[in-house]
Amino acid sequence: MTYRSPVGTLPWLLGALWLSACSSSGTTTKTDPSTGSCADGKTKSCDCSDVGSGKQTCEDGEWSDCVCSGKDAGRTVRDAGRDSTTGSSQAALVPCEVQSILTEKCGSCHGASTDFAAPMSMVTYADLMAPSPKAKDKKVYEQIGVRIHDERLPMPPASDDVKLSEEELATLDAWIEAGGQPRAAGDKCATPEPDPTPKDAGQEPVEDKYADLKGPEDCEQTFDFKAHDPADKTKPYVVPGGASNLEGTVDRYICFYFKPPYVDDSQGLWFASMLDQTKILHHWLLYGTDAALHGDGEVAPCSAAEPGAYLLAGWAPGANDVTMPSGIGLDMPSGPTAGLILEVHYYNTEQAEVRDQTGMRLCTAKPNTREHTAAVHFTGSEGICVPPGAKSYEVNGRCNPRRDQGDIHIIQVWPHMHKQGRRMRVTINRQNGTKEELSDQPFDFNTQLKYEKNDIILKPGDTIDTTCFYDNDGTSSIPFGEKTSNEMCFGFITAWPAGALAVDPASLNPVQNIGLGIQPSRRCLDPVGIFGSCNGLADYPL
Repeated sequence: MTYRSPVGTLPWLLGALWLSACSSSGTTTKTDPSTGSCADGKTKSCDCSDVGSGKQTCEDGEWSDCVCSGKDAGRTVRDAGRDSTTGSSQAALVPCEVQSILTEKCGSCHGASTDFAAPMSMVTYADLMAPSPKAKDKKVYEQIGVRIHDERLPMPPASDDVKLSEEELATLDAWIEAGGQPRAAGDKCATPEPDPTPKDAGQEPVEDKYADLKGPEDCEQTFDFKAHDPADKTKPYVVPGGASNLEGTVDRYICFYFKPPYVDDSQGLWFASMLDQTKILHHWLLYGTDAALHGDGEVAPCSAAEPGAYLLAGWAPGANDVTMPSGIGLDMPSGPTAGLILEVHYYNTEQAEVRDQTGMRLCTAKPNTREHTAAVHFTGSEGICVPPGAKSYEVNGRCNPRRDQGDIHIIQVWPHMHKQGRRMRVTINRQNGTKEELSDQPFDFNTQLKYEKNDIILKPGDTIDTTCFYDNDGTSSIPFGEKTSNEMCFGFITAWPAGALAVDPASLNPVQNIGLGIQPSRRCLDPVGIFGSCNGLADYPL
C-alpha cells in the first residue's frame, strides 16, 4: 500500500493564547501624554482623577509628577497631570520591574503595534488598565495574572525562549495582588521607556529584510521557501480581509508546496524565520513528505497534517531559529516523490487584504558532512476513538525500537495532536524495569511547541510509551484522521542514527508484520493500530 503524506495544517502555534485583562483598584485615570517642552519654574494645574486636583512644575524642561491636593494632599500621581489651559496631559507609568518583564517577554506580540494576532497592546499603564478584549469583566493587568498561571495555555507560551522565571512570576503576582498600582513618583527605570507609537508595517521585500541572515559556517547551500501567489512564486500571497473563509472565521491555514531543491540525502543544518506581515501572522510550520501529492509551486488551503507528513521545523511568537546541534545534521526528504510543505497560519481581522511573503530559510550540506545524521521519527498510536463527553481520555502507543542500531540518541520531542488534544506524555521504559519521563507537557493545537533534549540515550531493549489525553465535549465519537475535527497522537522524535527509532520487526506478530510496509524507516508504532480507530481502516486517509 502506498503511504500518502503531505498537506499539513496543524495549526500550532498560538491562536487562542492572547492575554486579556482585569479591573484595577488603582485611583489614577489614564490621560493622553503631554507634548512639547516647558520653561523651568512654570506651573500648571493637573487632574488627580478621583483624588482631586493638583499641580505640576516644569523642571529641566519637563513637567514634574502631579502633586495632588484636596483629600489626598501630597499624593503624587506619576505623569498624570492635565494642563488646565491646553487640556494636554501625561499618562501614569508602569512600574520599572513590571515594565521590564512585559517588554522582554510579551513585547514581541503585545507592543504598540500588535503582532502575531495578539488582541491588544501591553505597553502603557493605560493599556494595562483597559478592559480585556476577551474577558470584559476584567482589566488587562488582572487577566495577565490568570494567563501566566494557566497550566494548559500559559502566556507567554511555555517555551524555554520566553518562559517566565519564578522570580518574574513572583514580581507580576505581587504587583497584580496590590491592585496594579502605577510607578511611584520619581522612579526612573534603568532601561529606556518603551515607545507607545504604533509602527508602520510597510512592505519591505523579505529578501532585503533578511539579506544578512546566514547559517552555520558549514552550510553549503541556502534556500528560501516563502508564501507566494499561486501563479507566480515571485509575487506575495494575497491574504483576504475579514471572515471570508469557508468556516466564517478569520483563521486561514494555507499550504505552499515545494519540490526539494537540494541534493538527495542532504543534511539540514539550520532553519530560520523570514517574517513579513507580522500583524496577521500566527505561525509557520515546515513539513517533509516522502510521497508528495502536490506539485512544486502549488498553493492550497489545508486543514491538518496528513499522517505521512512529518514536522521538520516551525516558528511561533517567542521561538528562536532552529540550529542543529554540533556534529549532527537532519535527514531531509529525498527521492523522486519527496516534497516540502510550508504551512502558514494567517489571522487577518481587518477588512483590507494583505500581501505577505512570510517564509523560512534553510541551509543544507552534502550527505555525511556532519558525523551523525538524525531523522524525525513517529511514536504514538492511530487507534483513536474518543467517546462523547470524555474527559482526559487516554490513548497509548508503545514503541519497540530496533535493537540492531546500538544506542539511539534523542535530541528533540515535538508532540502533535488536533483540537481536542490536551496533554502528551512520553515515557522511556528502561530494560532494567525503571521508567524515565522524556516529556510530559500540556498541549494546545494553536501552540504546538517542541522540546529540546540533551542527548537522551535509548539502549537496546528500552521501549517508549506515548500517551495522549483528550477531551470530547461533542455528542459523537472522535476517530483518527487528517481533519482537525478528527484526532492524531504522534510524538515526532528527532533522533540519530536516522531510521533507528523504527519498529523492531522481531517485536511484531504476523498480523502486525503485514502492515509494516507503511513508512517503516520512521515509524515506531503498531502498524495495524488503525483498526482501533472508530471505523477501523475506513478512518485511514488513503
